[in-house]
Amino acid sequence: IGDSRAYLINKTQIRQLTEDHSLVVELVKNGQINKEEAANHPQRHILTRALGTSRLPEPDVYHYSISEEDHLLLCTDGLTSLVEPEELHRAIIVKSENPHLAVDFLIDLANQRGGYDNITVALVSRLGGSVKDADRETS
Repeated sequence: IGDSRAYLINKTQIRQLTEDHSLVVELVKNGQINKEEAANHPQRHILTRALGTSRLPEPDVYHYSISEEDHLLLCTDGLTSLVEPEELHRAIIVKSENPHLAVDFLIDLANQRGGYDNITVALVSRLGGSVKDADRETS
């Protein structure tokens, strides 16, 4: 719900699992604007679904299989508006043995680039079958 995202990351790829619930995503899907126009659209921050509105929004529910080498990244747009998916991928793979370092690095990177919105990051890794997690939030 909203414009927070979930990504599935492994050694070879990063895959966005969720779709932003925003006006510009709807405009792109309807062919009214392209992705490049959406990135700078004056109404890019208007959400079509959000918590705290008068009616309870319908969540999207997805089912995915994950392997022992996969990482699940949950993050707010405070991160994704300043850090490209390829950079998310590289940071998590390079620092995969320590999820806390990966999360700290990503938040610090977003803050170095302006950090104008809240930045919340949660990372879950199944490396070797055990679950390692890390999360951090800034305001």
